[in-house]
Amino acid sequence: MVSLIKAYSDCPICSGKINAMKLKNSERYIGVCNKNSEHAFSFDYTTFTGKPVAIEEFELKIYSN
Repeated sequence: MVSLIKAYSDCPICSGKINAMKLKNSERYIGVCNKNSEHAFSFDYTTFTGKPVAIEEFELKIYSN
């Protein structure tokens, strides 16, 4: 059996949608706002929680999961 889960939340800064994005060539995920990509958050896919982070901490080469 295969399950597909799409993880998203409301941005606490601007009310946009935060989508979970997988970093290219990495097993890490971050959450990025669809209204302002400067609104970025860590993302723990096991607990579905995160904290604000500076987008500069991550490669800009990300793709949607």
